[in-house]
Amino acid sequence: MTNTNNSPNLDSRIDGLSDKRKRLLAQLIGNSDEGSRAYEAPQNETEGKLANIWQKAFNRPSIGRHENYFALGGDSLSSIKITAQASLLGLGIKMQDLIKHPTIAQLAVFLSESGADTQTTIPSTRKEQPRAYIFSEKEQASYPLTPMQFGMLYHCKMEPNKPLYISQLQCEFDGEFNAERFHSALLYIIQRYPGLRAGFPSELIAERSYSVSHFDALPQEVFEVDNKEHSRADVMERAKFERLKGIDVEKPPLMRFKILNIGSSQFACIWTLHHLILDGWSQEIVLEALFEAYARLSQGQALSAQVVSYPQWNPSFHRAQTHKAETFWKTLLAGYRPLSGAGKDNALLLSQQSFQSAFSIDEPAGQNHDFNLELNYKEFPILAFSEQQGITPCAVMLSAFSLALFKTEGRMDSLMGTILSGRSGMLGEEVNSAVGNFINCLPIRCKAEDTTSLLELYASCKDHYLNLVEFEASPINQIQEWLGMPNLSKSLNTLFVFENFKGAHEFNQAGLPFSIENVRFNIMEHYPLVMTVIQAAASIRVVMRVRSTLVQEAKVQQLWSHFCRVFEAELWLKQDQSVGAVLLTLGE
Repeated sequence: MTNTNNSPNLDSRIDGLSDKRKRLLAQLIGNSDEGSRAYEAPQNETEGKLANIWQKAFNRPSIGRHENYFALGGDSLSSIKITAQASLLGLGIKMQDLIKHPTIAQLAVFLSESGADTQTTIPSTRKEQPRAYIFSEKEQASYPLTPMQFGMLYHCKMEPNKPLYISQLQCEFDGEFNAERFHSALLYIIQRYPGLRAGFPSELIAERSYSVSHFDALPQEVFEVDNKEHSRADVMERAKFERLKGIDVEKPPLMRFKILNIGSSQFACIWTLHHLILDGWSQEIVLEALFEAYARLSQGQALSAQVVSYPQWNPSFHRAQTHKAETFWKTLLAGYRPLSGAGKDNALLLSQQSFQSAFSIDEPAGQNHDFNLELNYKEFPILAFSEQQGITPCAVMLSAFSLALFKTEGRMDSLMGTILSGRSGMLGEEVNSAVGNFINCLPIRCKAEDTTSLLELYASCKDHYLNLVEFEASPINQIQEWLGMPNLSKSLNTLFVFENFKGAHEFNQAGLPFSIENVRFNIMEHYPLVMTVIQAAASIRVVMRVRSTLVQEAKVQQLWSHFCRVFEAELWLKQDQSVGAVLLTLGE
């Protein structure tokens, strides 16, 4: 357990495992036998279909019928890919089904017994059924804004001189770099994906739409190479300058690439873009396509002129879903009462601040304070534990954060915002090819009683998170109307983000004449507190970023201390203990 914050009692690494943890590790390993059995081939048509889908989702040449979904590295990303592909083959699978039936053999039995394996296969020329997004091969001049895009654009128009929603990725190229080749690859990618050519209106109009432009050449400011040798300190200053410079949302493409020479065949790459056009998953797709194009050009290969179909927001689908969505949100948030006010003893926010003030970027340097924690799987077998208990790593981390909030705020009913991918309604390869901003920020509620067991809290967080997927496109203003809570969005000043898409450092591929190193990501956060959990290959990394001018620092320190103690004191493993007992231990 590595914690880089200097909070009292939290800066030391656990050198050895306790006897209890060693016993638990042995137990978890022992209970993973089913996931590590010798390969056994599919035994019927349904199992064969599932095996093919899983092999593609996990990028494996073969997967046996008894291999466990969680042991294979199953997460929300892979579940979306599996359900999307399954729908094309006539298999009605939901994310919850993968968790309850985590092997091909078990899932096939469930599908047979429920009749979900008898749906008609959807042909490639299918008629469009009601869906959240409509994909069209024919590019249009304009597209409807998603609710999240409209919200972002609203704040951009309210504070036009502030660099709101600016994302930035920094990395280094070690090896041969050809600027002309990179320029060609970048132009190709921008021409290929309509979402990268999106420009947004000067005023918020009733149609709530944006336009797509065409480019035969890159605007000069989009790509710049500085061959003068720079220090890494210079690079950091340039990156900061690019973030604070902002991006004019009316002038596509809403991105800039800056390449700086840092000596010895090394180059720093700074990619600055506006969050309006790309979510995190889409950034991954674009980077992978960019480096693939560069590699092909490096090998003297031609690039295809194909334009990728672009998903269009479908308002009629969401209007048809209104009654069901309204019932869901009213049930989820029934009886919730926000804390009586910011600035109270147990509140995280300062009294004079409002949610709207969180969107101001004119505060002095050092306003953000990052708390970092790394939980390696050897000491903290979160994936194996999740597999054993039939839950998800996301549920474990969300529950741990909820426990910390319960203790800090003095009540066992917390509401926070969380990010949904928006891709659950996409089919087949649409999941992997859709480039744009499809995410939504929605409320998630974590509630418990003194007698609730920790395992019940895990299960509740898992179910709440999965249930959000069906209604992941609900506009927050519509939810507020349904509930009669006009200030609901102001209660979402704490954001929980669970990420498991691959980072740019994984894009090193055959034919690329340089390696990609030292990846760093930065986004201009506008929430007072953001808890980001990143599920990586060898560990789970946690970054809690707070805006110091908006929070009560002592309460935030308590929150972080409680969160770390959940793992440091092995409380997360005590699934049979009551939440009340766990909270008492947190206070010791």
